[in-house]
Amino acid sequence: MTLNDCKLAGYIGSAPELRFLPSGVPVTNMRVGQSYIYTDAKQQPHRKTNWFSVVSYGPVAEIAKTFKKGDNIILDGQLETREWQGQDGSRRKVVEVIARNIGKLERAADRNGAPEEADQQEEGESSVDAWPIAEK
Repeated sequence: MTLNDCKLAGYIGSAPELRFLPSGVPVTNMRVGQSYIYTDAKQQPHRKTNWFSVVSYGPVAEIAKTFKKGDNIILDGQLETREWQGQDGSRRKVVEVIARNIGKLERAADRNGAPEEADQQEEGESSVDAWPIAEK
């Protein structure tokens, strides 16, 4: 058995970039940050943010292109490793999340795109605006 399934909710770090493959298929690239707070051995709180490269194709890319920096999104997809040779001749590798379904999370009250505030919200305050949206 094999399984490659990724579920992610976080905040868009910069505006999604839309481009098109030679076949005309739309592709959207964006970075999504997912933060959490943990307490160290001295009981001091620390914030950790993980950044993910997210790629979407076709109808999912059309939806993703409407998002803005700071939007809280939720997605499911799979992890994919991509390798290439850099201009300096070195081999490069990146792990990306390929989004199959994507949607925007909205709070009951408008938060004006403030990720810090929304990170600390109580569970149950968010509702999914559009989930699932599209399948690849």
